[in-house]
Amino acid sequence: MLAKILLSAFALTAGVAFSVQSGINAGLARQLGSSLIAATISFSVGTIALTTIGLATGQLVIGSGSLKSVPVWMWLSGGLLGACIVYSSVLLVPRLGVAAVAALIIAGQLIAAAVMDHYGLLGAPVHELTVLRMTGLLLLIMGAVLVRFT
Repeated sequence: MLAKILLSAFALTAGVAFSVQSGINAGLARQLGSSLIAATISFSVGTIALTTIGLATGQLVIGSGSLKSVPVWMWLSGGLLGACIVYSSVLLVPRLGVAAVAALIIAGQLIAAAVMDHYGLLGAPVHELTVLRMTGLLLLIMGAVLVRFT
């Protein structure tokens, strides 16, 4: 039970970090005059940080056999989707605001996650879409709409 609480707190903290990062990256884009340059800088700094941590902890071993066994589509789609997420937040925050962008992204995440859970897509454990879960999704979508349009 404690482990689930700690992991949930970590996830909540990641959500806070997403909003803070979106605001910082939007400010960087304003300063630089380019959303694309700001997203590139953000992604590059993150790549350098993760590579450094991976090498320092031994979790990233260049030439590892396990790296070679990963399908190409996973290499490409994960990185491309990550870049799109960072770029979209940098592009949208100045136009919609941090709260609206976060609410809409979270609503989109939960819709996709519920479908993935229901069908067990991409190796996710199956968690059926119950009436209660669907009600939660609808309330979240309604909340995102209220945050955006009020």
